[in-house]
Amino acid sequence: MVSGPTRPSLLLRLRDASDEKAWNEFDDTYRGLILGYCRRRGLQHGDAEDVRQMVMMNLSKAAQGSFAYNPERGRFIRKTADRVSFAGKGSHPGRR
Repeated sequence: MVSGPTRPSLLLRLRDASDEKAWNEFDDTYRGLILGYCRRRGLQHGDAEDVRQMVMMNLSKAAQGSFAYNPERGRFIRKTADRVSFAGKGSHPGRR
């Protein structure tokens, strides 16, 4: 779980899609945070896992682009989780 800001060095390593260790570390750090965030918004566990995977895919795409670490903006995960979870709420059984 997150105990403080994400290390800039880890975020910069995410630019390399083949850096499996960095991606695993990031996922280990943020998995619970993303799932908890989705669950508090009413998603069932399976749907929350789907959102987590989409957040990670979106982060991967963003990191491959013109990604630049900016601690002032630090809401990528939350904004992406909101966008993904609210966009599909009506399209799956069990979602409210």
